[in-house]
Amino acid sequence: MKRFMSLCGHGDIAIPPFMYGSHYSSSGGVVLHYLVRLRPFAGLHRQLQGGQFDVADRLFDSVPRTWDMCSQTSPTEVKELTPEWYSDPSFLVNGNSFDLGTSVDGKAISDVVLPPWAEGSPSNKQRGWDARQADNLFYHLTYYDTEDLARIEDEGLRTETELHIADFGHCPSQLFVKAHPKKKTESLKSKSKDDSQKMSGLRNMGRVKSPKRQSSSTDKAGVDDAT
Repeated sequence: MKRFMSLCGHGDIAIPPFMYGSHYSSSGGVVLHYLVRLRPFAGLHRQLQGGQFDVADRLFDSVPRTWDMCSQTSPTEVKELTPEWYSDPSFLVNGNSFDLGTSVDGKAISDVVLPPWAEGSPSNKQRGWDARQADNLFYHLTYYDTEDLARIEDEGLRTETELHIADFGHCPSQLFVKAHPKKKTESLKSKSKDDSQKMSGLRNMGRVKSPKRQSSSTDKAGVDDAT
């Protein structure tokens, strides 16, 4: 608003007053910025930057830093979240081992830094001390279930509690009481390789032509009988 109000006082007819200098949805400034670690976006990013990756300190490197810039420190930093934020976390990992450079403070840019709450699944840390440690603690009424509501004798208070839950949300029932086991990536890769080899073997078998069937004397006799 400060920028908009200041531009309003300039009286420049050529450039009308505005609040944001860039749009939150663009292929270069948003899509390629977030997906720089994935192909083919890495190649498109380099094309946009004259054949090389952008300066390391301008690359997408940290979720907390990006959030801080978009919400507080930078009035020009407005970026829409791409679908990968909701469906494909691989864009946060430098799986292609791209050389993304080194920041001014000497840090090598590789995987994206995640906020503390994103490290591990909080599905088994919904209540009590575990939830507090995982930064996953909500207002106490969001944990109320039907039995808790039934124990409220005051009808007005019960109605007020129900309305609060309806307006501000309700924590779902806890399904897990211990952390999910980690994926055995090596065994999965090995199994995938074995499956590929089996499929390749089956395809090769399908290419081998079966020998032509030789007509037997009984078949010939059957034909003679039919005629």
